[in-house]
Amino acid sequence: MNQDKAEKKRSVQINNTHITVVLIVALFIVGQIILSGFASMANISNIVGFACIIALVAVSQMFVMIVGNDGIDLSVGAIMSMSALMFAKVCDNQAGRIPIAFLCVAAMAIIVEIINFAGITLLNISPMIMTMIMGTVVNGFNYFYTRGIVSGSIPEPVMMIGRPLAGPFKTIVFIVLVLLLLTAAGVTYLKLGKKMFLVGSNDNAAALCGIRTERVRFASYLFSGVFAAVAGIMLLGLSGAAILKMGENYVMMSIAAAVIGGVQSGEGKVTGCFLGAVIIQTLKNLLIAANLPDSLQILFNGIVLMLILSSFARRPRLQS
Repeated sequence: MNQDKAEKKRSVQINNTHITVVLIVALFIVGQIILSGFASMANISNIVGFACIIALVAVSQMFVMIVGNDGIDLSVGAIMSMSALMFAKVCDNQAGRIPIAFLCVAAMAIIVEIINFAGITLLNISPMIMTMIMGTVVNGFNYFYTRGIVSGSIPEPVMMIGRPLAGPFKTIVFIVLVLLLLTAAGVTYLKLGKKMFLVGSNDNAAALCGIRTERVRFASYLFSGVFAAVAGIMLLGLSGAAILKMGENYVMMSIAAAVIGGVQSGEGKVTGCFLGAVIIQTLKNLLIAANLPDSLQILFNGIVLMLILSSFARRPRLQS
């Protein structure tokens, strides 16, 4: 019976992956019809480059979503902005300061997530409410830290992130793919990764197996913060400038990408997050290619995302 359940679960995941790939191809076909050159290698590389940022933040969401407890992190956008602003200011165009700058932003992200976890576990605040509050606090810190004026320069090695490395594909694509592959291997084969899925699948069963569930959830939030910080640095290199609230738009996109990728309590794959991110970014570029007014772009983007998300959210329930 357990083997049959495993086979069904694997079948659902394969079907979701196939549907996601077909949807990506369909979006590119529609885009090519609307605007000649939409499916060109240059545009594909541009879409994949920005999708890499969404994928990193989607993986950040995945860590808190797979451990259950209605986990969701609405502070990742503020952490991204803080990381980009702080990284640029600490480096100040000096490549030798990159390691120190990374440690600073990673430490700040971890502090934010420690506060998030403390509020959720000790004060019994809903994860959505707690992380939303912390997102507001971090945005306030960003204004205080910069005094509203962005300073600091980006060192050359970080600027390379947004430059082509192989054909039209930028350096960020290869860096993020390596990070995602390592993360996928980690959550699949390492003990901590397996514990995360077990805790999300059945909290009580995990506790009976001797797993300290709260420690596993705590680790998940720490990983979430670090991945959001890395996403902020990558966005800094890709965009070439630090901007206040530059990570704000990635919160909802990351959640949507994770859901499209099949992430839920006890389930989720890094590859699904990446494919979900590609769908989100392709849809965004498609609406721009359609030359619609900004208001209509936001409206259609919301409607299409709602339809896609509702479809992907219902599939596991229908198949079970």
